[in-house]
Amino acid sequence: MAFVRVACRLTGLSLAFAAFMHWTAGFAFSAGLVDFLLSLRNPIANHPLMLVLQGLVMAAIYYFGFDFAIKKFNLMTPGREELVEEAEEASVEADAADDKYMKQAKKIFAAIGGSDNINVVDNCTTRLRLQLKDTNKINQNAINFRCCRDECVG
Repeated sequence: MAFVRVACRLTGLSLAFAAFMHWTAGFAFSAGLVDFLLSLRNPIANHPLMLVLQGLVMAAIYYFGFDFAIKKFNLMTPGREELVEEAEEASVEADAADDKYMKQAKKIFAAIGGSDNINVVDNCTTRLRLQLKDTNKINQNAINFRCCRDECVG
């Protein structure tokens, strides 16, 4: 949560500095690359190329600031958690036709408690969302060991 607070403050400072310098771009929709390129010809844009320079400076501030904080305060970020010895996994039946992805999926499925523990299955563009009946049945160590360290399970 500390990361979010720091990132919000840095973003606020960046926006305040751009407003103070009157560096604006005429973003219309997504504030993405296409909008930025269109804003180069937009009459309401004021020094939009300076926003690129500001972005590079802010990227360096973000990188070195967070790098310092992570190392100084030993913050546990994904990939820096304490390693757990090989997790105890439930035995899973593997068919001869199963490839490595199917085997991994079956192990993760067992680690969340199997089909008896699934209440609702939903999805969005990039995520499979499961609503579980009992989150205490989750074997978090087995899931982390299966290379899903950055997923939110719980």
